Amino acid sequence: MEKRKNIEIDAYQQSRRLIRIARNSEAVITKNLLSISSSLGTEMGGLDYRLKTVESLARKIKNEPNAKLRDVLRYTIISSPQSQVDSYFKMIDELQKKGYTISAVKNDWSNSSNPYNGINTNIFSPNGYEFEVQFHNHESFTLKNGKLHEIYERQRILDPIKDVEEYRKLYDEMWSLSNGLRKPKNIEKI
Repeated sequence: MEKRKNIEIDAYQQSRRLIRIARNSEAVITKNLLSISSSLGTEMGGLDYRLKTVESLARKIKNEPNAKLRDVLRYTIISSPQSQVDSYFKMIDELQKKGYTISAVKNDWSNSSNPYNGINTNIFSPNGYEFEVQFHNHESFTLKNGKLHEIYERQRILDPIKDVEEYRKLYDEMWSLSNGLRKPKNIEKI
């Protein structure tokens, strides 16, 4: 019990430290993204949630001790399904012109094992801080933050072995919702 309590305390301490570090880069990154997004005619969604909460980050640290914590600071760019791919490439180009570097790209629109549909891109700022930008269209963003998230929150606390039937049922529900999304034009190019 004492060891478990120490792990939790350590996770919260680490979480607070990582959020303080993220805040040092946040203002400049946010300003750049808002400027580029505006010039491209895209929207920024969920800006109020760009910093993970201490609780959420501590839970991730505790539950996934080997995870790369590249989403302490995270953003979402929203465009239409018709322009999502073009907007993605234009955003990346504009960021690179400002000295940002892409470190990882994950296109879950092409991932047949995940009901989440979005493009998660990890980026280093010019000062070396790594953060995440998710690229969505209005439909995928609404689903991700609505019903899909609700089901995911219920599923993630289950034990996939002990609660196999409920776990699978929720997984199937997520897929059912996800399959109704229109695939963005040329999404396979990312």
